[in-house]
Amino acid sequence: MKKYLMILSVFMMLILVGCSSDNSEQKGNPAPRGVETESAELFHYYYEADLDGMVLSRYYGSKSKVKIPDIIEDIPVVRIRGDCFEVGAVTDVYYPETLKYFEWGNWNMNLEVEELSVITIPYGVTHLGANALSDTIITAITIPNTVTHIGNYAFMGCINLSDIIIPDSVTHIGNQVFQGCSSLSTIVIPNSVTDLGENIFLNCINLTDVTISVGVTEVGGGMFRGCTNLKSIVIPNSIIYIGGSVFQHCINLTNVNIPSGVDVIGGYMFENTALESIFIPDNITRIGNYAFSGCINLSSVIIPNSVTSLRDGAFKDCINLTEIKLSDNIVSIDASLFLGCTKLESLVIPDGVTKIWQSAFRDCINLTRLTVPDSVIEVGNNVFSNCNKLTIICSNGSFIHNYALENGINFELH
Repeated sequence: MKKYLMILSVFMMLILVGCSSDNSEQKGNPAPRGVETESAELFHYYYEADLDGMVLSRYYGSKSKVKIPDIIEDIPVVRIRGDCFEVGAVTDVYYPETLKYFEWGNWNMNLEVEELSVITIPYGVTHLGANALSDTIITAITIPNTVTHIGNYAFMGCINLSDIIIPDSVTHIGNQVFQGCSSLSTIVIPNSVTDLGENIFLNCINLTDVTISVGVTEVGGGMFRGCTNLKSIVIPNSIIYIGGSVFQHCINLTNVNIPSGVDVIGGYMFENTALESIFIPDNITRIGNYAFSGCINLSSVIIPNSVTSLRDGAFKDCINLTEIKLSDNIVSIDASLFLGCTKLESLVIPDGVTKIWQSAFRDCINLTRLTVPDSVIEVGNNVFSNCNKLTIICSNGSFIHNYALENGINFELH
């Protein structure tokens, strides 16, 4: 109950700071008349060079209302650790004007109080720490344009959060910042952001409108993974890196572009999406593991000659894939590459490929014609399992000709 009251009081004070029309740039949260600044001797504190200020890590006093000093030993107080008031009788905390680092994660709040639904971070704060407001019931938050850094998990699990604006002062957004924010529907990533973490919007199941501003250069791995209502997204040409799994399990995603500056399609990038078509630009050099696996609406793909590597399972279980043109510059057909592509009927393997890895065409039950070049000199296990309609087109005396003879596979010489 004590911890509950303290958290409620601090939240209410943050709300009041943000609701004051005359103090839109109010720093800290002023203490009411009669509350004196607490003595520095009642805190454990230390200097943090990165923030150029004092950090308070423990309060040893007995007051219920604590006004934190702005200055200790001629150095500004810039951070109050989340567990600073974990022990004691504190119910109300009044932050200093010098506060730069806002954190809350160690208190692990799961409150059900209507008044906590709208939060304003004090002006002057530059860092939102890890788990700053995770697992709270906030519906909206105002972030001042002094904030540059949003730490890992800052809003993770805020299932009611529907309204947030990331100011153009922010340069860093950490890992899983909005994970599980199931009410979030719209987000704009400003062009000030230069450092994006992993899985930022993981499982934001109602996210439908995403704007990535021109100037942003990367999309972090797993960024939109599990955003099941995301249908379309425009990625600006300023993007030069897209991480793996970025759209994995976006089951309603039908339209996305790959910017010309990106050179790799990462592993699992589009796995289990609703893509019907995809244009792969001619600067792509590698398509990662299971990149398009489970894209059940994908019917045709042209892989440009810039691609030199198609990794394991890249088109696995693309059950409606009927047509694919391979790059002339790949050297192998990797494991499970077309496993379960049940509507694929024909394919030409380009000259230069030397090996077909295990299960590459397994369960391609309608594959009837496969042209294999003389360059192939090795075939893995179960490559043609359940390909009962298959005829291999090959040269007389080639390795694949002898392989077909030894394994009872129909062949046609050219």
